[in-house]
Amino acid sequence: MWRRVPPLCITAWGRVTNARAYTEESKPRGCMIVLSATNCSKANAPVREHVASVRREGIDDLTRRLCQGVRDGDVPPGVDAAGVASFYGAVIQGMSVQARDGASRADLERVAAYAMAAWDAVVGDTMCPGSADLGTC
Repeated sequence: MWRRVPPLCITAWGRVTNARAYTEESKPRGCMIVLSATNCSKANAPVREHVASVRREGIDDLTRRLCQGVRDGDVPPGVDAAGVASFYGAVIQGMSVQARDGASRADLERVAAYAMAAWDAVVGDTMCPGSADLGTC
């Protein structure tokens, strides 16, 4: 039976690592990959696509980690790993935007805590209805 807690690496990823990195006093706030090249002219489309591919790689990495969690018993079998990764990726990317706009580390840690509190609702005991072909492990 799987444990009804998020894998530790996912919890730490959002709550500690990104909240701290996004609000480091000596660096620009947020994440350059999340914030850069989101709205470009046609001439800069290759730059926009490159940065978007890097963002997608992050979601793909999280999808693979969730599948590892299924194998390890941390995540229920049949989970829509790609959908869960997209959800938490959106949270992390949103935290970057909020950091750029002045959110404090405590603000971002609170966002991450709420996202982790949603774990059971997002992951559930089985995959989401209608998601059988969307990225199960």
